[in-house]
Amino acid sequence: MKLRGGRASRQPSRRDIAASRRVSVAPDSATALASDSSQAFRRSRTIARRPSSESSERQVTHVLRARRRKVVSGLLISLSVIAVLVGLLSQLSATVRVATPSGAMADQQLQERYVAVFTDYVRARPLERLRFMVDSAALHAHFLEKAPEVQSVRVVPGDALAASVLELSFRQPVLQWVSGGKRYYVDGQGVTFERNYFSEPAISVDDQSGVVPEAGHVVVNRRFLGFLGQVAARFEAGGAAVNRVVLPENTVRQVEFGIDGKSYVVRMTVDRGVEEQTDRALKAMSWLDGQGIAPSYVDARVDRNVFYE
Repeated sequence: MKLRGGRASRQPSRRDIAASRRVSVAPDSATALASDSSQAFRRSRTIARRPSSESSERQVTHVLRARRRKVVSGLLISLSVIAVLVGLLSQLSATVRVATPSGAMADQQLQERYVAVFTDYVRARPLERLRFMVDSAALHAHFLEKAPEVQSVRVVPGDALAASVLELSFRQPVLQWVSGGKRYYVDGQGVTFERNYFSEPAISVDDQSGVVPEAGHVVVNRRFLGFLGQVAARFEAGGAAVNRVVLPENTVRQVEFGIDGKSYVVRMTVDRGVEEQTDRALKAMSWLDGQGIAPSYVDARVDRNVFYE
């Protein structure tokens, strides 16, 4: 190769050829090429597809449905809680009034007495302020201790929210006894009490025992009074009405019962059962009437035997 001007001629390199070709490309083609190169794949670039309008509407509907379910669930829970609270309030005995048999108790002070007894009971058992939680047996036992003249007690709904009514019934006495300056009453079940809301019983106890009661001491106990009441009730069931009870001198365990239409008395003891003694006496009285015998007394105290004189 010959040199011109002292220098040797050089062959064009590949880079020079590529550069000359880029320069020769048309302007429109260069723009298109640049656009294509901008859309070309680039390394470390995430490929994502643009959501269509249809998928966007579906997503919105899904979100709205989820929100609607949450609102409905919250509303149902709120309504359930309100219903439970209203139910508990309807069972609550926040205020109590007393309902009794007609004319049995009209004194407001006495009504307050029984409300106070009930309040004392629920104070020790706060859950029983709710009527469905009331233990009827325990409530009856409490009234038997604090107000024994009450025969039955029920807690029923009142005419307002959180209000209840105490339905009371009272014991009807079968005999009365004045001892130590206090008057006692006994019903057919043998329960003794001091408040009577009925007419005075026809049977009274003639205490001839001579036992002088001391201050704060009762001459007879409740078991004895209960025995008298049960005997009177059983005689009445057998067609023989007791009109008086006599306690003989120097004893508090022997009792004499006067019977309507009979000139004699029936002797019994508190140490034996009421049923067996009363049944023996009724059979003996029937036999004596059949025989036309009028003794001064009939003694039913001995087991399986009856004596008369």
